Amino acid sequence: MGSINPVWILVVLATGGVLITLGKWIGGMNKFRSSVEGAIVDIKNSISTIQGDIKSILGALPPQPVSRTSPLTLTELGKDISQELDVSSWATNEATGVVNCNYCM
Repeated sequence: MGSINPVWILVVLATGGVLITLGKWIGGMNKFRSSVEGAIVDIKNSISTIQGDIKSILGALPPQPVSRTSPLTLTELGKDISQELDVSSWATNEATGVVNCNYCM
């Protein structure tokens, strides 16, 4: 047998270096992926908690005085409030003031 060619030694060392680097990179990516997956689970749990809190807050709100479909349509509660505050006469006075230009400069 003859002597070992230095080019083959270089090829083997370079290939080994590439394989070691590739292995470290794959290991790092797997570690990163598992940490991201853990963070995603935490985020999903937080969102579920927030959704539950929002539902409980919205469920605790008092009845609305205006219709959900139009703010110009009063609910029964809104009608009761407007009668109690005599909003009709207030609106008439304000409309008269606008028409007579009481607010003009």
